[in-house]
Amino acid sequence: MLNLFSFLSNPISTYVSRSMEIEADRYEVSLTEDRESAVSAMEKLTQTSLGLPRPSNIYKTWYHTHPTLEERIEFYRTVEFEEIEN
Repeated sequence: MLNLFSFLSNPISTYVSRSMEIEADRYEVSLTEDRESAVSAMEKLTQTSLGLPRPSNIYKTWYHTHPTLEERIEFYRTVEFEEIEN
């Protein structure tokens, strides 16, 4: 029964994790104010990654705890910097 609950709750858990990763990415790019370095790092990871470059939405929903590298690159290119207070 516990296995069934874990299996069915996995999409919720991965969604929350991806949302937290997006917020961490937003903080990182806002703190450094250097989106080109972030994009460059993600592009290098894309070339060496052994993961699926474009997973299906179902696979991503059930198993990905982080945004895909393509999603992160697009996010870095379009995100607005937020004010970081020290």
